[in-house]
Amino acid sequence: MAVTSANGAAVALSPNYIINGDFAISQRGSSITSINSDWTYTADRFYCSRGGSVDYAQRQTGSYTPPIGFEYYGEYVNKSAGNPFAIIGQMIETKNAIQLAGKTVTLSFYARAHADTTASKTLNTYILSTDSVDSRASRVAVATVTSTMAYGTGLSAWQRFSVSAIIPNTAKTVSFEIGLGTSTINDGFHITGIQLEVGSVATPFRRNSPNLQAELAACQRYYYQYGSKTDGNTLLARTQHYSTGAATVYHTIVHPVPMRINPALDVYFDTNDGAPYQATTIVSSSVKQGWAAVPNIAAGAFVDVDYISANAEL
Repeated sequence: MAVTSANGAAVALSPNYIINGDFAISQRGSSITSINSDWTYTADRFYCSRGGSVDYAQRQTGSYTPPIGFEYYGEYVNKSAGNPFAIIGQMIETKNAIQLAGKTVTLSFYARAHADTTASKTLNTYILSTDSVDSRASRVAVATVTSTMAYGTGLSAWQRFSVSAIIPNTAKTVSFEIGLGTSTINDGFHITGIQLEVGSVATPFRRNSPNLQAELAACQRYYYQYGSKTDGNTLLARTQHYSTGAATVYHTIVHPVPMRINPALDVYFDTNDGAPYQATTIVSSSVKQGWAAVPNIAAGAFVDVDYISANAEL
């Protein structure tokens, strides 16, 4: 099947229901250390849950060795003694997941154990579903498999794994989880090329979207982030107060794409290139836009927007 692109060329639809399966997009940062809370998002669309503390890094070809045909992979390393588990996962929202109800699906991915891992490690893989709409609640594993990873830094350590399952007819939300069981400090895994597709055979990896820009837009339906909370020179936008006397300055926020739901917004300003501070009033008015305000801005002062994030994740 194909659709027509803006330039009139035919573009084949991807079979992959996983967004950012090659870890090319990591808006929250290329590294996040000391993950100590479940459902902490790392690379776009991927959450991490853990029993102790985990470090995440987005690794890129050049200094590192992704599988052939990939530029990036995700690295997840346990930093706690006796961590009972360290997993990553992604939830497919109901608007897409409902198409999988009653069908056989196959989850595939490339993985290897982190080079500092004490020995070859087992990786637990789950395909899960729930009858609830856009929900984490009451998820049931419809497939479970345990695999043994090779470990090291070279290309030869990468292996492709797959597992198939039949999604229940009543499923509304589908997800997967992949991760380690009990681990010692510096045990970890590298992963990329994650694909969930209809059928019982794993086909060659393809992104969810036809190109990287479209994949970024798909990620931004759930989350986007611009600027810095600490750098007053970021300057996403500037407003100057010309009237006499102090006044409240407002800034309209237009999202780059319509978001999944009305998002949670976070906005930081600075005044006259000073240190950034969080907006005192932040209103998320729709899936398309919101606004933020700061009061008591002196006449002649200018206010810069330094940071915006919007979160509509499941």
